Amino acid sequence: MEFSITHLLEACSEDKLVAPKFLEKKLGIESEDGVSDLQIVLDALEKSGILEKDKGKYRRVSEDGLIEGRLRCSSKGYCFAIQEGEGAEVIYIRENKLSSAWNGDKVLVKVTKDGMRRRNPEGEVRLVVERANNRILARVKATPQGYRAVPLDNRLNVELELLPTEGLAIAPDRLVHLEIVRYALGNLAPLARVTRILGMDDSTSEEQELVRCKHNLPDRFSPEVLTLARDLTPTPLGIDRVDCRSQRVVQIGKALISLEQEPLGWVIGVHIPDVASYIAPDSPLDQLARARGRSYWLGEQVVPMLPPLACWQQPDRLCISVFMHLTEAGELHSFTIQPTIVEVSLPREDDPTIKRIYDSARSVEAYLAPVIVDLDITWGDEGDDGVLGVIITKSPLRAMVSRLLIMANRAVALHFKALSLPGIFYYQPEPDPDRMTDWQNLLAELKVSPPEIRRYLGNFDQVDTPARQDILKQLFLSLLRQGEHSLQPLSHFALMLAGRDTPYCHSVLPNHRYSDLLNQRLLLLLFQEGRDRRSSRSKEGVDLCSSKCHGQISWSVLPPETERQFRNLVEALLPNLNHQEHLAYRSALDLEGLRKIALVQPHLGKNLYGMITAVQKYRFFVTLEDSLAEGLVHVSSLKDDWYEFHQNPNNKRGRALIGKRSGKQYAIGDRIEVQVRGVDYYRQQIDLGIVRNGIVTEPSESEEEDYDPEEILDE
Repeated sequence: MEFSITHLLEACSEDKLVAPKFLEKKLGIESEDGVSDLQIVLDALEKSGILEKDKGKYRRVSEDGLIEGRLRCSSKGYCFAIQEGEGAEVIYIRENKLSSAWNGDKVLVKVTKDGMRRRNPEGEVRLVVERANNRILARVKATPQGYRAVPLDNRLNVELELLPTEGLAIAPDRLVHLEIVRYALGNLAPLARVTRILGMDDSTSEEQELVRCKHNLPDRFSPEVLTLARDLTPTPLGIDRVDCRSQRVVQIGKALISLEQEPLGWVIGVHIPDVASYIAPDSPLDQLARARGRSYWLGEQVVPMLPPLACWQQPDRLCISVFMHLTEAGELHSFTIQPTIVEVSLPREDDPTIKRIYDSARSVEAYLAPVIVDLDITWGDEGDDGVLGVIITKSPLRAMVSRLLIMANRAVALHFKALSLPGIFYYQPEPDPDRMTDWQNLLAELKVSPPEIRRYLGNFDQVDTPARQDILKQLFLSLLRQGEHSLQPLSHFALMLAGRDTPYCHSVLPNHRYSDLLNQRLLLLLFQEGRDRRSSRSKEGVDLCSSKCHGQISWSVLPPETERQFRNLVEALLPNLNHQEHLAYRSALDLEGLRKIALVQPHLGKNLYGMITAVQKYRFFVTLEDSLAEGLVHVSSLKDDWYEFHQNPNNKRGRALIGKRSGKQYAIGDRIEVQVRGVDYYRQQIDLGIVRNGIVTEPSESEEEDYDPEEILDE
């Protein structure tokens, strides 16, 4: 459909009748199929009692006890509707009251029974407002009635019929990627189509392929798109390019870097491929890039936003170059941003140019101090992926390149702010306060107490073993929140940028992030249409390409209509850009989780050591040494005492499970021995049991079945 039921209901009020024509315009419906779908949905909502019809117009039915929430279910069949908003009630939904809703769906729920004592209110699903699972991973089985599929996610307690598909005969007992064709309707079972046949099980299928399917990441490019990319030519823009082909520009990874000495220091150039000159707005390749939003780094593989562009295989390349002028001490005193043409060379590892660039980049550490996490994990860092805002590598050369790319991003952001241009800034909020408290309690327990959180990594050598040091680094990454794009310059926690005076943006990878491509188009508009003086009567202008013009401009640099159109475009695209950022974060997190689980699987039934890193009401979490995977110990397995949850802010150990009789504690920072009792590869869950005197305690079945809503939310 061209619209969502959520948006349709938002467009209908309880006190005003609206016509279908109004809804068509409000929802942006233009096609005949869209108009037909709208009428079908309106009729269904009327029959469901959600809307009422009067003289061909519709309005919401006012009904007490009707709430909207997101359905969360457990593998045991417990389901709750979670409302948005702090402190909102959680509604328990019995299995026979789900009305074909699945885990993750947004639903309208009628409250049928008030909560009392410790019991939640109960309700029934009146309407599925938004489906969360239109594509799923499942295992195929053959039945006398035909092929069926069982979802890999055991929170989806359904069995799907499969449409006849080529290759389905070899699919039984294999994993497949499904597209949902029909959800359960009356007596009809849900129906799906196989889009891809994977391995025999989740653990033998390729990790990247599982992640791509789970998150519906973009597929391969069509032959037509590859042809367009091969035949690209630049659009004449009427701008004067600086010819930098006499400078030595070397390619290090994805980055094009140059270094020139000047009387008072150095000029480091970061040369950004001028993708915007090749891909015109609203062209087929631009529409493709806009839909994908960004590239996705999955370990060693990249799911690209754009196909390989033949123009970037040539030695001479069009670029937008950021030239940063540094003093001998490494302080950035000015920069210029210019359209250029450069000649690129691929250096050898022992090339002296790389050593000079490396030495000069090390000098900027006093000016720019991003967090560097030296772990061998699959996260991309701020130099390319940008999902966490830190540099994650054990390679000093890669860390140096990333540091220079961050400097270039900062320069572009400072230029946008100084010229009041509608650039797309990037911010990262501070970590959750409760998690920060747990983190600080953990560090205090381990005798690591430096004054500033982002300096902690340099002090982890105080911890007794490398395994525990790696756990702390991993936990630091888990503290960091996902960043987002904004039209306003805001703070960036991991880069230690405090707010409007120290803005940050993404700009160096326009072939991998659509936000970077848009920022590059804004720079080209500046080069094309920027006004370097207040009026034509002014005798002298300013250099709009240089940071030396900052503080000298009191007029609108871009023509008002040009700036308005660009700002409106960015505002319209921001929600999708941020959605793609979150998708990149979740997919990278998923891949890392799968790889950790794969390390633990061979140890099923074996004893391992780990550190308690979080404590909750009914359980605590243990990060295992070596694999850095996180497992769960349920309170029901602690049979030597009755353990109660304590959250005392005056207790330096913070949250803890404390035995009522013995006073024994399980608190953050404890190193304990556990046994791996169970591993769910797909959902990345590890069930652990406490080893005490060589014996593993097992939870009783009755205790395992006693679910609390808080546990469902975390599952």
